Amino acid sequence: MTKHYRSEREKSGEGVKEGRDFVYSFFIFDLGSNLIVAYGYSLKSEREAYEMALEVLRDLGVEVDSLRADKYYGKSTLDDFPDSEVYLIPKSNATIKGGKRWREMVLRFMRNPLEYLEEYFKRERAESLISSIKRRTGWIINKVREERIHLTVLARVAIHDLLWSKALD
Repeated sequence: MTKHYRSEREKSGEGVKEGRDFVYSFFIFDLGSNLIVAYGYSLKSEREAYEMALEVLRDLGVEVDSLRADKYYGKSTLDDFPDSEVYLIPKSNATIKGGKRWREMVLRFMRNPLEYLEEYFKRERAESLISSIKRRTGWIINKVREERIHLTVLARVAIHDLLWSKALD
């Protein structure tokens, strides 16, 4: 009588490995060319994915002229990009207290909100690019091992950049 591998594993107490719940990914785009400059992913948090993307940017030596991020990124983002123009929408409980760059950014927002919001909402192009990546390559990453998750995210980045570089020609 043959024994099934899975039933043998369950008897020994190994059980069946469960899939991951969610893979967070973070992409940094060049809005001029719509290409992905850096990316990060994490099984724990979007912040960890963001920090991985920052590390890639530093390793590549890429200079960022301007950055637009959503409300979950605050004063620490200004520290991550000291020579860049950063556009953030302050949270509702944000104060003007903080470092010089934070105060300047909040005052710029208060003095000329339309111009500031026009620049800030350029990030919607990045959001639509992320949506197009997910529509082309799928919304879910059905991988358990971290190296396979990394390769899946890398493949998505490569497919996106190849399609856009072809469109630029």
